[in-house]
Amino acid sequence: MNSRNFFQIKSEFASRSHDAANSAIESWPPPDDYPLVVDEFGSVVSRIGDPYWNFTPWTRTPTRLSFESVSSRRRSVPLDQANAKIFKYVVLTWLFGPNRAQKPSSVVGKFELMRPLFVLCTQTGISAADLWRFPAIVSRVKDCFSRARARESITILHQIYLLRRETGFFILLPEQINELASNIPRHERIQTPYIPPRIWVHLMQRCKSCLEDFIDNSSRVEDLFKFSIESYRVNLMEGKNLYVDSFSAGRNPFSTPSGNRGTRTSVVIHGPFQHCAEQFGVRKLLSKWIKGMPTENVALKVSDLSKYLSLVTLCGEVYISCFALARVNEGRSLRAGCIEQRVDSLGLPLTLIKGQTTKTIEEDTYWIGSDFCKNAVVAMERVSLLRMSCAIEDPRSPATEEDLDTRPLRLRAYEPWIPNSGDVGLPIDSLPGAQALGKALDDFEYLLDDRELQITSEDLSIALSVTPGLDPEKFAIGKRWHFAWHQLRRTGAVNMNSSSLVSDKSLQLQLKHSAEAMTRYYTQGYYHLDLVLDEGSRKEFLLALYDGVAKDMTALQEPYFSSPFGDNHKSSLLNLVSEKKHNQLVNLARQQDIPYRTTLLGACTNPSPCQFGGVDALVECAGRSDFCAFVLLDRRKIPALGELKADLRRTAREANPDSPLYASLTAQVAAIERVEDCSR
Repeated sequence: MNSRNFFQIKSEFASRSHDAANSAIESWPPPDDYPLVVDEFGSVVSRIGDPYWNFTPWTRTPTRLSFESVSSRRRSVPLDQANAKIFKYVVLTWLFGPNRAQKPSSVVGKFELMRPLFVLCTQTGISAADLWRFPAIVSRVKDCFSRARARESITILHQIYLLRRETGFFILLPEQINELASNIPRHERIQTPYIPPRIWVHLMQRCKSCLEDFIDNSSRVEDLFKFSIESYRVNLMEGKNLYVDSFSAGRNPFSTPSGNRGTRTSVVIHGPFQHCAEQFGVRKLLSKWIKGMPTENVALKVSDLSKYLSLVTLCGEVYISCFALARVNEGRSLRAGCIEQRVDSLGLPLTLIKGQTTKTIEEDTYWIGSDFCKNAVVAMERVSLLRMSCAIEDPRSPATEEDLDTRPLRLRAYEPWIPNSGDVGLPIDSLPGAQALGKALDDFEYLLDDRELQITSEDLSIALSVTPGLDPEKFAIGKRWHFAWHQLRRTGAVNMNSSSLVSDKSLQLQLKHSAEAMTRYYTQGYYHLDLVLDEGSRKEFLLALYDGVAKDMTALQEPYFSSPFGDNHKSSLLNLVSEKKHNQLVNLARQQDIPYRTTLLGACTNPSPCQFGGVDALVECAGRSDFCAFVLLDRRKIPALGELKADLRRTAREANPDSPLYASLTAQVAAIERVEDCSR
């Protein structure tokens, strides 16, 4: 096969139409002026010979692949001209070759993975196409890759070798690739850390409080925002643009008046911004969340209003990730109107969050939400509407009135008092990659209390019980908890399946409601819904469900569980647990082949369905004359059973002694007393 025919294969995402300028490479090697990236309007964004390729029209987020040294936070090391050219050819095979990437993000990921190899070649003064000739340098290649992705680099190097006839080069010989693979240490995956309940509750309570405060005061915040925009507009010099041109200090509407300024000119000075915030009734609100002091004496700037709006958006994203189990990028891609209230074929109400249709999924994707997820979306919609009004007015932004109803929930700040970041001309749904959650939370220093984030011995014990492989350097007693976005999904899924871990009653209720809905659809199939539920969230929820069942089954061996028939009987019931490892128990749980159910008294180990229900059948579990042979009593539940017994007695005193209700109540009281006697 010759290279000309080979590289005529079209890229899945590089071209927007069959006649686009970049639909296929007609010759190899391609000329430097070949238009690689073309935007939706047909304009050439990047050519092959450019020092960097701008993938933003494809990724919808600011993305550049740099083949030379550029000023960035990653402090890129420059490539020499020869290695930059070889690297570009490698990337082109990912775009146009037989195993071309299906998503631009895949190309970006491979680029970041392989770039250190080309940096090594540059630093040692050789071309990557000649690397195979230098065994001493080949031995250093293994240090170019992170252990987590090193295996992927082996596959890429092998594919480069297979394409050597079409491209005219390769990097390593097969035997060198095999030796590299044998020298790469196996990467042991560590499960995402589970946030201890006490710390998780603090995060959720603060985000919930922030969202509720905003919703309660949203009309006042919106009025202040519009007033601030108009104040800047009034002070605008003739011929100047509100968003493009900078304001002099003398025209700042929220500066301190001095002299005759504002009387002999058209400039209107309102004085310090906190006075305006006071007039609109939101000074305490802004002071509380931005300055940490909800008092009348805190100085505020108009930029603090923008910072507060960004905080509300962040809290909404955190809540959606926790209670809908959406990934951070999925949450960031949500749009106005994404909440849908449905009633399924069983007549049951359901709150759904609708995601975007993609090229790989033609139908809309949905996440199961909760009522407060709805509140989080409402808050984010109101913030995005304010910012969208600015984006539409900004002549540099492509936003139009037609975009209002489908605007993203997260928008960059377009306010005229915010310094120009250089990104305002990008599409409104084109955002930088998500900031690390820990850094994002730290940007709002008064959102969380550092004292509440210090890891205690109990926190560490609970976290280790769910995630045994925690990094002891990062997660230790006395240290501040390190947050990450995926921790929210994992912790939310675990807590939904073990809501008793969480002490806060309102959060406990939300978890139970979410768990009931997710269990209904994620474990019993989708046949009650005529839509596509997000597969990633389903897997996250079910993994936590099965993992929790396996852990609960293992916990039955603890001394606080006992059998009314003695230790030998308990041992015989738990033979399965002692013989199986945790992963095996998880697989049994997944197959619904594990003899364990939680009950009011402790646990039921009956391998067959219980004719009495087996969950809340107190009388049958404790036995009318003797205990059920499959029951295990949990000593930790005795206090709660005592409270239940008192309630049953109060109800019995009001019941007719000859009624079936009275007989049932007294039988349940007797059953609890048998449990109490047995547990002493």
